[in-house]
Amino acid sequence: MDSLVGLVLLLLDIFITRLFVYTPQLCEWGSKWFMKHWILMEIYYPLLNYLHSCQPLIQIFLTLNRLSSVISPANHNTKWNKYRLPILFFILFSPFFIIWNTIISPKIIIFYFGGFFILGVKAVEWADMSLFLFVVRSFAVLVTVVSTVIMFLRMSKMKKRMISSERTLCFACLFHSICFMIPSFFEALAIFNKEYGNSWINFLIQPFAWDVLNVGSPFIMIFVSAQLRNHVFSWKTTSKRTQTVTVSLSSNAPHGLL
Repeated sequence: MDSLVGLVLLLLDIFITRLFVYTPQLCEWGSKWFMKHWILMEIYYPLLNYLHSCQPLIQIFLTLNRLSSVISPANHNTKWNKYRLPILFFILFSPFFIIWNTIISPKIIIFYFGGFFILGVKAVEWADMSLFLFVVRSFAVLVTVVSTVIMFLRMSKMKKRMISSERTLCFACLFHSICFMIPSFFEALAIFNKEYGNSWINFLIQPFAWDVLNVGSPFIMIFVSAQLRNHVFSWKTTSKRTQTVTVSLSSNAPHGLL
């Protein structure tokens, strides 16, 4: 699910956000087109914030899942299969409690650096989505740090065969947690330091900080999973396997078949 959310965010960045921010030639045409088709702005901006709100929730359950696999490996799958649907329901619907103000707020176009981006003007002044999201991300970071420490302390006391079976997933969870903390750090910096938050540096760095999480997640899965690497780079593996099979047939085949 995390990879799916990251993929949709990447597609939105490539074809809408970055395209119209970094391509001045499209600024005039694109801004008029979005103003004419205003319903797209009403969909795009809440969807963008909805996906960003899903990410810390996914991070919380991802970390807890890895922790439980180390603490209670025997009945780990049984427990998580039992609560899979409630967890999925929670992740899908709880972000609406964070983004509700962006849904009802009017959307405007902000011209910046020769391009433009879409923003919402708060309909309810006190309902700051950035603050809501910061609270959720802070809790996710806290859960991540505590769970990771407990996970590795517990792994250090496990038998070697148990450690090897869980090591790959635990290190993948650790690397993914680091990717999650990087954009969280820069967003916290923007909230607590208003001068930095309103500066052009923030608007320049923050999208790339999110790229670390959105792009990093699938790369982590590829590099830590040998089976997934074999599927992604199958042309190399297939070539080696074909040679091996050919040698085996030529050396072991019955004489009547030669």
